[in-house]
Formats: sequence, C-alpha cells, structure tokens
Amino acid sequence: MKKLRAADLAAAARLECALENEAAASYENFLKGVNRYRRAPASPRRAAVPAIWRAGATCLRDYGGAGPVVLVVPSLVNRAAILDLEKDRSFLRALRARGFRPLLVDWGAPGREESAFTLDGYMARLEKALDVAHRRNGRRAVPVIGYCMGGLLAVALARIALRKAGPLVLLATPWDFRADAPLAEMRAKLLLKRMDAAPEQATVRPEALQEFFLMQQPFAVVEKFIRFADMKGAAARRFAVLEDWVNDGVPLAAPVARECLSGWYIGNAPARGRWAIGGRIINPAKLRQPSLHVIPQRDRIVPPASAAALAYRMKDASMIRPAFGHVSMLAHVTAPEKLWPQIFDWLALRMRRP
Repeated sequence: MKKLRAADLAAAARLECALENEAAASYENFLKGVNRYRRAPASPRRAAVPAIWRAGATCLRDYGGAGPVVLVVPSLVNRAAILDLEKDRSFLRALRARGFRPLLVDWGAPGREESAFTLDGYMARLEKALDVAHRRNGRRAVPVIGYCMGGLLAVALARIALRKAGPLVLLATPWDFRADAPLAEMRAKLLLKRMDAAPEQATVRPEALQEFFLMQQPFAVVEKFIRFADMKGAAARRFAVLEDWVNDGVPLAAPVARECLSGWYIGNAPARGRWAIGGRIINPAKLRQPSLHVIPQRDRIVPPASAAALAYRMKDASMIRPAFGHVSMLAHVTAPEKLWPQIFDWLALRMRRP
C-alpha cells in the first residue's frame, strides 16, 4: 500500500475541518430557524366561509360570485386552507375574481362516523356535494378542480357522475405510484406496520402522515428552516403562515389510510386498472370531459411522471408543467401571476364551448 505524502494528509485534514465547520454552521442556522418560528406569533384565524350544505364533518363552502359554479376538491390529508391561505395567496378568491363561483368541499376532521369510512364513504359524500353544486349551477355540468388526492377523487367522481361533472382540472394528481418513486412501497409498508401495532386507533395522526411524506424528501425540513433563519419582512411572514398550515393537519380515517397505502402505494391499483369505487373500476380512458393536468416540475411529493401518467390515459387532456413544487403551486407569492391565469383561461374557454 502506498504511503500518503504529508501534503496529502494536510489537505485531507483541511477538508475534514472545512466540512465540520460547514456542518456546524448549517446546524446552527437550522436551530436558529426553528427557534425563530417557535417565537413567531400564530397566524390569525380567518373567518370561516359560509357553508351551504353539511353531512357529518364534511361541508360545502360557498365563496360567492355570480358566474358558473366550480366544485373544488382538496385532499383528505391536510386542511383545505392551502387553497385560501391569505388575501394575496388565495386560489379560491382568485377563481371568484375571474368570474367563477367556487364551492369548496371542506372534509373537516374525521368524527365518529367518518373514522369508519373507506373511500366509498367519502365518495358518497362527494356525490352529494356535486348534486348541490349541480342544482346551484342551473343543472348544468359542473367543472371540478381536484388537488393531489382530491384529484383522484375528482376523476372517480367524473366516472361515476358522468352527466353532472364537467371539465376537470387536476392539480398535482398522482396516478402511477411507481413512477420515479422507488421508495413508495417501502414507506407504505412501514406505516402499515405501525398501524398494525395499534389496531385500536380509529385514525392516523397528522404527525404520522407528515413523516410518511417527509421520507420522500428527508432533508426538506432542515433546508427550509435554514432558509427561514435569514428571512425578513413579508417573506418571513409568508413562511410562518404556510408552516402554520403544515402543522395544523387533520387525522385520516384508518380504513382510508389502509386502502390508500395498500391499494395505491403498494398495489399501484390506479395505474394497473384495478382501482374501484363502489365496485366500479375507475378507468380515466372512458371519460369524455376535457381535462387540464397541472404537473409541477419541482414536485417531490407527486413525481411529475406519476401525474403525467394520468394525462396520457385521458382522451382530451392538456398539460401545464410549471416550475413550482407540490405546495408552492398554491402558496408561492408568484403563483397567482405565473400559473393561476393559465388554469383560469383554460377553464373559461371550456365553459364557453357549446
């Protein structure tokens, strides 16, 4: 074995020292960011938008407007407030300002009834919400916007309620759960194992759900708090508002969690043509509605290839590939100018068609 020269050893020592200093500085900035967030005042609660229909924990919130009704379906994971964060970062209020009447499905936190739900139970609720929207829309077909998991539910809704659901806008909606996600199955099996260890729990805690998604991007939390450490002014306030939303999660009904983990992340049922609601296979190729697929290119929760797989299966599909992430497409300060008008333009054009 060759001996290292003194100069080589000295260079290696300097590199080791530099790496240690960089790691220490990063850790210090991470702690600085965390402590700064802890000291930040809580985001003020916005007044709840009136509900025009309720069923259990679920309600339909009317954002007003004189134009055509649009049904907006968020994910069952996290609160729907991501669609209405602040006055200048509200997808729903921007949609209303563009001439539509958004009706938001607010799932709420699972109560005694919802804790026993499978996806079939939530889909039955969604069908009733669509009935209400359909009547408010003069019994004309209602465009449906779905975000993330809500996009999957929107596709199922369009397949089940063919004549009541109109054009589809699918925001960061997964379909092929094996596309660019080699750890998806492992993450699902780990969470299922934890659930099996506590079978008496009717819901999965928000913290467990956050951990599940963070396994896809393990350093994201460290990176964002390092950035926050030196943020100032409006940028710091916006960060705190978004982080408050992240930390204000809702539990997920245990049967729904098992169904999604086993059927989607392990079995890849949607992409394999095996996902069914109420015994009916959800085949997007049979949908007649035009669809717009918004596929953020920096999405680390729904890989772009997973979302694109759904677009490729639909007959009249358009795609937008913005330079945003899964959350920043709704929360970034530039999204209302750079992305949302493209969505609203597409929707307005489809609504004008005879």
